[in-house]
Amino acid sequence: MNSVQRALISITRKREKTIIYLLLVLIFANLIVGAFSIRQAVRQTEANMMTEILPIATIGNNIEEMLNYNRLTGNIADVKNLGVETINEIGSLSYVSFFDATIDERLFSRYLTRTENLSFNPLLMDDSFLFTMQQMIDSEAGRIHQREEIEPFWIRGVSNPDFIHYRSGLIQILEGNNFTEKQINNSEEVVLISRQLAMENNLEVGSILPMEANFYRGWGPFTDANVWVSHKIELTVIGIFDVNFDFFEYDRLEPEVAGTEELRLINRLYVPFGIAERANRIVFEAWRETDPSIDDDANFEDYRNIWTLFYLYDSRTLPDFALAAQNYLPEFWEIQDLSQTFGNLTVAMENMIWIFDWTFYIATSAMCVIIGLLLMLFLRDRKREIGIYLALGERRSRVIRQIILEVISLSTISLLLSFHTGNLLSNRLSQQLLETELVQQRQEMMNSEGWYYGIVPFHLTVFHREMTTDEMLAAFDVSMSPAQFLTFYGMGLGIILISTLIPIIYIIRLNPKKILM
Repeated sequence: MNSVQRALISITRKREKTIIYLLLVLIFANLIVGAFSIRQAVRQTEANMMTEILPIATIGNNIEEMLNYNRLTGNIADVKNLGVETINEIGSLSYVSFFDATIDERLFSRYLTRTENLSFNPLLMDDSFLFTMQQMIDSEAGRIHQREEIEPFWIRGVSNPDFIHYRSGLIQILEGNNFTEKQINNSEEVVLISRQLAMENNLEVGSILPMEANFYRGWGPFTDANVWVSHKIELTVIGIFDVNFDFFEYDRLEPEVAGTEELRLINRLYVPFGIAERANRIVFEAWRETDPSIDDDANFEDYRNIWTLFYLYDSRTLPDFALAAQNYLPEFWEIQDLSQTFGNLTVAMENMIWIFDWTFYIATSAMCVIIGLLLMLFLRDRKREIGIYLALGERRSRVIRQIILEVISLSTISLLLSFHTGNLLSNRLSQQLLETELVQQRQEMMNSEGWYYGIVPFHLTVFHREMTTDEMLAAFDVSMSPAQFLTFYGMGLGIILISTLIPIIYIIRLNPKKILM
């Protein structure tokens, strides 16, 4: 009778011990497969979520680092503006498809009126919201009072005809044309305006917009009496764009949030980079003259604030891009992207990983020790049987092989069962834990002032897509692929084989003569 036959007979005859072993392995295997499947699910969910966001990143202040510096030193962090060389170095990284450096500044008009024609109906809102909406409109415009003599408009100077808002589909040219390389390089006085602003002011392609780059004393109203410096700029409309309102999900977002972003877009004037830089320089020079705290030798390049958006080839490379770009950034700066839009899901999953990692380590260690001791006890009961085999001339290696066959065959049954039961239990448990974490974090953020803008970088808010708790839960999938199952099975058998080391040493040291005497 060979070792395989003896192993089968041993398993079937000693049913009580077989059942005890099966149940013990099943319990530990359920814990291990649960922890293993949740860790795999977290990593897979993170990868899937990264593919759902636009591959866009920007450079922003590292607020946490600045606060830590203030706590440690008692001083306010001295944040240096980024130079063009730094931006170009980061833009030349292999992850970047193209990048767009922009400058935001304000121009003023005596003839144009800002549009407040939003895509949703304010009449559907209550009175308190309408008051908040009017405050939002005035605040976004930069008004001190609800109406001034001169209307302010934010302009955005772009350095690339294929700028991010155009490339991503956020705006689409309806009439006329987009910028050309020549117009941007030569800083021509041309402008793109929204369809709503054109309708509000009866403008069309070819219309001339008389604008002023003004600097006002203090925080006073936008009036002629309060102007310190004023420069005339005439912009020619070369294109009229429409906004893709699919980016604004009023059923998901706070109306004030989506409304603010929409107001910015429909009233924004897109101009070549040089035009915005010229207006920015006018403001800087006037500010230096009127503010005694500014040094006479203050440099405009250190003052101007260039915002840069990087468009990557693949959103999955955003973490690698951030790591590579950090080598070029000065202190208190960091790469920011839209992965922060599901940051609460990431935090919840990381908390779960911590819990189940410890579960995995404890269950694995306990399984090795307890299974090893259990096998040792079983073999002590079979000491006479093993002694007979050895006395009859059976090689120790064949006896060891029989024991290993018994262990592997029973363990395989338990592992196969645990793959289904453990995965089912971990799915239900993880869903409950994840939902509790998400609800708690969302409540904390809703209760904190400015929660939305604290999560999403300012220049990326328009690309943000708010995920509901149900969507986040649906995105978390603990099912395992065949390859992951094979990994778990191999890992489980490895743990079982390690557990058999003590019994194998016991068999090797057995003396059949002493056993049978």
